[in-house]
Amino acid sequence: AEDGTHLAFNAMSGGLAIIEDGNRDEVQRILADPNSYRSDTEEKKRLWDSLLKGRFLIEMETDELAILKMRNRVGKFNTDSFGLIIMPTLQCNFRCIYCHESFPNISMKPEIEEGILRWVREKTRFIQNFHVDWFGGEPLLPFDVINRLGSQFKRIAEERGCEYSVSMSTNGYLLTEDKIKQLVSSGLR
Repeated sequence: AEDGTHLAFNAMSGGLAIIEDGNRDEVQRILADPNSYRSDTEEKKRLWDSLLKGRFLIEMETDELAILKMRNRVGKFNTDSFGLIIMPTLQCNFRCIYCHESFPNISMKPEIEEGILRWVREKTRFIQNFHVDWFGGEPLLPFDVINRLGSQFKRIAEERGCEYSVSMSTNGYLLTEDKIKQLVSSGLR
């Protein structure tokens, strides 16, 4: 950063460290060879303890690969949550210069809607959390699909007694006050 601080992120633990510019070299020395590092001053001990707390340093006995494998298996077979990313259309109302997508004129057919609803009814029988993310193209183009499915999803979640949340990736151009009210009433926050 401009003020001389550095950020370090540990994707394994989620630890985020703010490292002042004066400590950067010392932190790099610790991480380069933690076994020979001597934390013989209060400042060095504080840095060492901070790196342990953020799990930038771990005990030799810790098998990080085994932890990642276990997390993967738990996530794969977890039945507490169910999430969907739904693309009601591949079309987009913009042609942004950075986008390299081609947008065929394909939208969700009614039989697909019914199939999704059947699947959601089945998958949500024993879950605690249900999340839907509207994506696209531009998901607001077939707003009627989002409105229909969204209200059904909310009703199903209420019947099942599970938490329901909604998100959407949109350029926002087609949002109106009325559409916003309908989206909020169907669970979008």
